[in-house]
Amino acid sequence: MKLTRVLIYLAMMGGILFILAIIFAPSIEALCERPSGISCLSYLFFRPICHQDPARSFWLAGVPLPVCARCFGIYLGAFLGLGAFGLMRGTTTRRPFPRSWLILGIAPLFADGTFNALRLFTTPEYLRASIGIVAGAVMAGASIPAVNQMLDMFHSRPDSRGEYAQQ
Repeated sequence: MKLTRVLIYLAMMGGILFILAIIFAPSIEALCERPSGISCLSYLFFRPICHQDPARSFWLAGVPLPVCARCFGIYLGAFLGLGAFGLMRGTTTRRPFPRSWLILGIAPLFADGTFNALRLFTTPEYLRASIGIVAGAVMAGASIPAVNQMLDMFHSRPDSRGEYAQQ
């Protein structure tokens, strides 16, 4: 089994655990009818990477998820994108991801975040999550060829490592 395939499987398993940590935190809190140690750890873990604004989050069992709708969409999209891209193009591809796909996938995320930050409008949670899913999937899909190229560079002779930079 190629190292890239192992890395993708590990990333997929990590993604499942990551998404389950997001979903189970409010579930555990709702079952215990008060904040538990496990749910508190989940909220503390996600605090540095998300603003955790309850007004911009999905709610489960009367408790907000530990990440906002946009972040949840990005994580879910990254998980789905790794799987879909791995199935469509294979896990060993080195062919770069089309830049136009990256731009088209990330531009709505940037625009939505900018317009919301400037308070020009407020996007509903389902739309924030949808935009995040697209952006996460595109970014994850673009990472597979990049990881393969980096692994090639690490496994190649030191005098041939400049080949990718020259292409």
